[in-house]
Amino acid sequence: MPNPAEITAFTGTVEIKRNGQQSWEQVSVGTKIVLGTLLRKKSGATVKIRCGNGTPSEPVPDDLLVGLRYICPTQVMSPGDPRIPYIISPRDTLILTDTPILRWNAAADASSFTVTVRGRELEWAKQVSREEVCHDNRCEFVYPGEPPLQPDVSYKLVVEADTGRNSNEETALGFKLIDAEQAETVQALAQNIQEQDLSDLLKALALANLYADQNLVALAIETLEAFIKDVEAAGVFNQPAELSAVYTQLGELYRWIGLFREAEVQYQKLVALAEVEVGEVRWSLGKRKEAIDSLEKAKAIYEELRDKQRVSELEERLTEMNG
Repeated sequence: MPNPAEITAFTGTVEIKRNGQQSWEQVSVGTKIVLGTLLRKKSGATVKIRCGNGTPSEPVPDDLLVGLRYICPTQVMSPGDPRIPYIISPRDTLILTDTPILRWNAAADASSFTVTVRGRELEWAKQVSREEVCHDNRCEFVYPGEPPLQPDVSYKLVVEADTGRNSNEETALGFKLIDAEQAETVQALAQNIQEQDLSDLLKALALANLYADQNLVALAIETLEAFIKDVEAAGVFNQPAELSAVYTQLGELYRWIGLFREAEVQYQKLVALAEVEVGEVRWSLGKRKEAIDSLEKAKAIYEELRDKQRVSELEERLTEMNG
């Protein structure tokens, strides 16, 4: 979990609202800003903040509600090395369940992995094979719940590949289980969203926002990825507006936790989808060459992403346009 930031100097009205509180309070020198804390600075005020790693914070705009992730963006970057079984989830997050889904990069050339969860008075390990837990570039395994995880204890997921590469080759980012009272509050809010007369898209976005606001980033990502899976199965190009919104939010969540390769994939999908939409509009306007160029650009992106289904769909459409 990221270390708290600290107010080192300020002038004027600078206020914070702590997680779970309804009222705002004026800061003082030494005030800590943790995940879930919101900060706002009135016009004309100034504030200096030191991030948990000792560096100065980003500038705080006037009259904008900002949190720790805005003030001190995650500075840990994914190594970007496909041979490292770096952690995808849970990573720099709170979790709602004591049986979280453990996800990591399917390190190239690895055939098995030793998965370890460490925390106060807990060390659990299991060896798994690539064949049983990995699909494409991602592996996942559900923590069995025994030994049980305890609320507010920092845990760390470590994955070692049989190639000798280890997730510790990047800076560790841990996770915590939220307490029972907070879990009940989040679940009640989520149930309220589920019961509202909203489209599947709006429900997915609302749930993801709820979870992200509570620093349940892993759950927010899982929610959006589940929605994408359902929509992509029905046909990406049938619901472009829905997917555009979700790709954008998912990319931002991955950026939050330092997974820039995963964020890039979402933005590439967003660009490809936009090229398809532009291409179809150009086709309707009679701009045949420009339309084909747009679809070719989209196809190239999907080829890079190894999305065979989308490539096939675009090849079929390009054949129609060239016919």
